[in-house]
Amino acid sequence: MQRTIIVVTTLLLAVSVYLANLGFWMQSEITDAEAFNATAIESFALPGSYEALGEIVADKVVEEYPALTFVRSNLASLMASILATEPLEPALIVVAEDVHDRLFGGTGTAVVIDLADYEDVIVEGLDASAPGLVSLLPSDLFRQYTLFDAGEIPDLAAEADRIRTITMISLASAVAAIVLLAVVGRRWTESAMAVGIALMLASVVTFVVRPLATGVMRVSVTDADYRVLAVNFFETASSGLIMSTAVIGAIGLLLTLLGLSGWVRERGKPASA
Repeated sequence: MQRTIIVVTTLLLAVSVYLANLGFWMQSEITDAEAFNATAIESFALPGSYEALGEIVADKVVEEYPALTFVRSNLASLMASILATEPLEPALIVVAEDVHDRLFGGTGTAVVIDLADYEDVIVEGLDASAPGLVSLLPSDLFRQYTLFDAGEIPDLAAEADRIRTITMISLASAVAAIVLLAVVGRRWTESAMAVGIALMLASVVTFVVRPLATGVMRVSVTDADYRVLAVNFFETASSGLIMSTAVIGAIGLLLTLLGLSGWVRERGKPASA
């Protein structure tokens, strides 16, 4: 019976630590607006992000002005290079803030990018890469373009509250499981190994689930450009999760080795006597 309790409690601890670690990461990196915006800007520097943004903006422009289809590829390349420059960073920050507001702020309006404030920078780039092209463009080209229509981004405000609740419950469950293992274990070595194994299990599960989540994202996001942005954001944001998971795994390994070494010493005492 005692062995069964230890095994079940160890598994409960592993699940609780996994959920608590995941919950704390989501609260610190995803639901927090400042961290979300910083991660979004950082993720744009990953390969393919600016190119995807350029393609998205070019598609929106061509949707409004079909006559520009013949320069779409040039426009996409130009927008990708311009969006990567410092003068356009404020526009990307506004987009990131708006996306976060739609996700967790209960705002259901469209997310737009306004090119009006950056007309001079874009025109300068056009003149440098394709002289004479500016004269062919519509006079009202530099205006707002919708990146996400109203309601296209899911409202996860309720999910954020649920995440906080699950995180607190998981943390309390983890503490209770550790106390129970300390009480039920016949020796400290047994309790240390049980806690260590649970922490390593939680760490292994996280390392396995992360690439699976990336794979699901690659399949579920059908648009190639938005897929690149989503995957790059997740890869950037989850670096913090990997660090905390590595720390948990290292502590688990240390406790397991500590308990195992103590168990070996205890087993060796009667033989030496």
